[in-house]
Amino acid sequence: MGYGEFLNTPPFCECGEKNNADHALSCKKGGYVNMRHDQIRNLEADFMKAICRDVKIEPHLIPIANDHINNGNTTDQARLDVSCVGIWGPMEKKLF
Repeated sequence: MGYGEFLNTPPFCECGEKNNADHALSCKKGGYVNMRHDQIRNLEADFMKAICRDVKIEPHLIPIANDHINNGNTTDQARLDVSCVGIWGPMEKKLF
């Protein structure tokens, strides 16, 4: 096994490139970037569940009509990572 290769993984990524650590950390098609994101999101939600109420993972945002947003996802299927109530104040909903 060479440097940067993983045990028990295919030698090539879904995109066709050689599967190694450097490629896996940056390729959007192979799934490792999403798995890292999901692990961090789930850990954040677990911490919030210990101190907050109404913790939700990937809740949908309310669709925006006739508003102008410079940076952000304005599609009808836009989602957050985590939302909760009560992290900085009682009955305050915060979106992360």
